[in-house]
Amino acid sequence: MRSNSSSVPTGTSRREALIAAASLAALPIAGNAAGNSRHQGGELEASMDGPDDQAITPAIIAGAERMAGIRFTDSEREMIARTIGEQIDLFADRVKAGAMPNDLAPAMVFRALPPDRALDPATSTGNPEMVVGTVGPCPSDPVDVAYASIGELGTWIRRGDLTSESLTRLYLDRIERLDPTLHCMITVTAERAIEQARAADRALAAGDDRGPLHGIPYGAKDIIDVADVRATWGATPFKDRIADTTATVIEKLDARHAVMLGKTAVGALAYGDIWFDAQCRNPWNTEQGSSGSSAGSASGTSAGLMAFALGTETYGSIVSPCARCGATGLRPTFGRVSRYGAMSLCWSLDKIGPITRRVADTALVLAAIDGIDPRDPSSVGVPFACDAERPVTGLRVGWNPGWFENAGEAGHRILRHLKDSGCTLVEVDLPDLPYSALLVGLYAEAAA
Repeated sequence: MRSNSSSVPTGTSRREALIAAASLAALPIAGNAAGNSRHQGGELEASMDGPDDQAITPAIIAGAERMAGIRFTDSEREMIARTIGEQIDLFADRVKAGAMPNDLAPAMVFRALPPDRALDPATSTGNPEMVVGTVGPCPSDPVDVAYASIGELGTWIRRGDLTSESLTRLYLDRIERLDPTLHCMITVTAERAIEQARAADRALAAGDDRGPLHGIPYGAKDIIDVADVRATWGATPFKDRIADTTATVIEKLDARHAVMLGKTAVGALAYGDIWFDAQCRNPWNTEQGSSGSSAGSASGTSAGLMAFALGTETYGSIVSPCARCGATGLRPTFGRVSRYGAMSLCWSLDKIGPITRRVADTALVLAAIDGIDPRDPSSVGVPFACDAERPVTGLRVGWNPGWFENAGEAGHRILRHLKDSGCTLVEVDLPDLPYSALLVGLYAEAAA
């Protein structure tokens, strides 16, 4: 919006005028789908013919204010009506320019590093790739194998009790039998998975051990690209889309000889819990959806269809489906994991993280996928350490009684478990922060 102080009514700041134009400019565009309009002689004339085309008047702006949740004076509406045509022309030029490529980030980049602070050489102590505890013999029941931890599965593979190929076939069989009920998979890459599993077995036999995820099958949320594999973003317009790049997180897992079983269901364009086929289901209550948007990753992991999965979170898309399905999700700090090759929803909030069945397993996955990546300008190189053997005795855990008023027995069982484990519960009263303000940036960046 081009203006000077003389054109802004008394009591209206330049910031308020800009917000007004941004909030209201979309309305006339919706009525002029071609996006072409012009401003002549102080009146906006629509370039399309039809009964709905009309100049943008103060009365139209007044009607649009309810949608934007704002209120203007008569003089402010007159000013907006005189200048809004410029905004529509700018939008029209943007539409004519065509779609932006998914990997094009804004010129201004958000990096989550505090100013004037040097990074510590390590975040804590401990080896994040260490498998803790004593691993017993491999069970004979395939169900027990399917639900085992990453540490157990990897140990059995190294012992020779299990091969990556046999484990991969076990999970593919469970996907074939159970996915028609759960709808947690969009694309199953069975042939690719078997080839990867065989390569993992050959490498291990030759003494090439790539760490805890070597030979471990997993699922990837279907907004994460793998070259030559369908990547639908969960949305009908992209249901036949084939990726031509491979995401950094997939490259890192390939390098570890992890085995990708396929692409998991995602809410359309990473929002909500339904995609173009069917709603993904909570394996413990198939009358429920598994929440969104990392729906398939949480459902499939919790149901024992894969050892772990990759999810993404912008505004709760890892923690929400994990809470619904009883999985363990880790939402990494923004920038710790590269997002190159993943669908961009909100450049300043998107994160990729692991979904597992055990807390310790999240460290094994995060250690494999984190790190700086020049292809993601928001990524940072921050050391990661995890001491899974450190006792929790004395650990201070903040809680607010109000959070548990409607939590039911399951929620209160969490509190009892923390106390029984030796944690110290500290009652806290956090400020009532405007968390919904995050949605303003999310919607703006998603629209872009």
